[in-house]
Amino acid sequence: MMKKLNNIGARTLREKAYQSIKESVLTNKLMPGESLSTDLLAESLGISHTPIREAVVRLADEGILDYEPNKKLRVSKITAKDVKQVYEVRRLLEVHVAKSIKGHLKKNPKLVERLQHLRKKTENLCRKNARPSSYSQVDLELNEILLCLIQNTILKELFNLVGDRALRIRTFVEATVKSIPNGSYDLNASAQEHLRLIKALQKGDIEKIEASIVDHLNNSEKRTLKSIEGY
Repeated sequence: MMKKLNNIGARTLREKAYQSIKESVLTNKLMPGESLSTDLLAESLGISHTPIREAVVRLADEGILDYEPNKKLRVSKITAKDVKQVYEVRRLLEVHVAKSIKGHLKKNPKLVERLQHLRKKTENLCRKNARPSSYSQVDLELNEILLCLIQNTILKELFNLVGDRALRIRTFVEATVKSIPNGSYDLNASAQEHLRLIKALQKGDIEKIEASIVDHLNNSEKRTLKSIEGY
C-alpha cells in the first residue's frame, strides 16, 4: 500500500509564504530591525497562521529573521560584520567562477549579445547620474550572466545563496543613498568598475576578469561600509 503523501496545498502555502516574506526582506520592503507580527503577516498574505509560522522558522534558520529573547520577531539587522562576511565569500566565489567560465561565453551567442547590451547601458551610466537602482541593476544582470556560465550545479546554489545576502545589502544601501542627498556611496565609480569587468569578459581575458572582480568587490565593500555607518 502506498504511503500517504504530504498535502500539496499546505506545502504550497508554506513555500509561498516563505518566498513572499523573504523577497520583502531582501528588497528591504521590510527594513532591518523592523518588528514583525505573524498575525499581521498572515492577514497581509491572506493565509492561515500555520504556513506563516513554518516560513518564519525557516527564515530565522537562514539568519534573515531574528527571534529576540522576549520572543518578538524582527527582521535581522545589517551590520558591518555581515557586510564583511558577504564580501569575503563573494571574493572567493566569484574569482573561482571567473576561472571556470573560460571559453563558455563565446559558445553562447545570446549571452554575448546580452553582455554587449549591458555594456552600452553601463557606458551610459558612466556619463550621467541616474537612480541608484539603475546601477544595482547592472550588478544584478552581470551576476545573472555569470550564473548562466556556471556548469557546476552545487556552485550555482552557493552563488544564489550568497547572491540573496548581497541583494539585501545592495538594496539597503540604495535606501541609505536615497535618504542622504549626495551620500557617501560613489555610484559612478561602481559603474566604471562594472564597465572594466564587462570589457574583460568580452575579451575573454581571465587575468583581467579576476583583477576586475577583486578590485570591484574591494572598493564596493569599502563604499558599503561607509554608507551604512551610523544607521
